[in-house]
Amino acid sequence: MSRDAKSLTSTLALFYAIGALLAVGAYALDSIDDLAIVLTFWLRQTLTFVVLAAGYGLYYVISGSAGHRPKAPLRFLDISFLAAAATLGVGMLVHS
Repeated sequence: MSRDAKSLTSTLALFYAIGALLAVGAYALDSIDDLAIVLTFWLRQTLTFVVLAAGYGLYYVISGSAGHRPKAPLRFLDISFLAAAATLGVGMLVHS
């Protein structure tokens, strides 16, 4: 597994772990609104990741067929998920 793939995997695991803790906390506090926010955010970010990954896959295939390989594959997906975690945290603070 490449360094970028390991980095992306750890970022995804961290993102979903933080979301799971927030969801369990919202459920334990009997706050359905917060739980709905976390679950909706998870769904949106997962869909965003799928779209970005599909775009990256297409880019990788096209650039590979042209004889060029991407210099820093998967890094923008890491940045996307770190930004998503920050957005989720800010959204939870603003909502409460």
